[in-house]
Amino acid sequence: ASQNLSDEFAEAARQLKTEAPRILFGKIDVTDQHDLNKEFNIREFPTVKFFVDGSREEPIDCKGVRQASAFIKWVKRRIGPSTVLINSTDQAEAIINADDLRVIGFFKAIHWKTQKELHNDSREVFYETAKDVPEMPFGMTSREDICANYGIQKNTLVVFKKGKPVRNEVLEDGRQNKLDLTRLIKTFTLDLMLSLVSQTSVKIFDVPVENHILLFIPTNSKTFNATYENYKSAAVEFRGKV
Repeated sequence: ASQNLSDEFAEAARQLKTEAPRILFGKIDVTDQHDLNKEFNIREFPTVKFFVDGSREEPIDCKGVRQASAFIKWVKRRIGPSTVLINSTDQAEAIINADDLRVIGFFKAIHWKTQKELHNDSREVFYETAKDVPEMPFGMTSREDICANYGIQKNTLVVFKKGKPVRNEVLEDGRQNKLDLTRLIKTFTLDLMLSLVSQTSVKIFDVPVENHILLFIPTNSKTFNATYENYKSAAVEFRGKV
């Protein structure tokens, strides 16, 4: 897994060398560079950190990103807009139907706020969340006609799957943080039931929840179908809770 990530990291560096030459990529063997290991408190391998303006203070951790394309999106969202600004209902329809999955933030028109209020503003939390979920396309709008077209009356995050809303979450300033929104988005963009194999394990365990429930049962068991259906029913009821 470490070698695969190293290869994807190198591919992202190769592509961004042309697109964004001011972004530099590097690799460090912290088993040899003990001082750097201690300075940046490296506890797992591999670890990817993003340094801004040459500062060694509080580098940004890049977690859950495993493919070159996701690395590139993650970096671009760090240095530029993390969401698409939607300005018309036609654009909204096109964006929502362009991908299997899409996250859209519907917000009321901006009014003047203090710096403290802006820090807790649900719009700002949504914007920051988009930076950390590069595998997911994000869009946002404050247009009243677009919100009305989707029946939205409050600040709301909507997860769309194949053009249909699968989760609506009303956003309130100061109530949800970035981790809350990341958990919600990753939970409701995963299939309800997934087989645990190497390709899906990263997606499953990347969802920031406290508990995962796994079913271990032989597929050739006489009770498999009944057990599976009961397990699936429980998954529907407890989705987003476990």
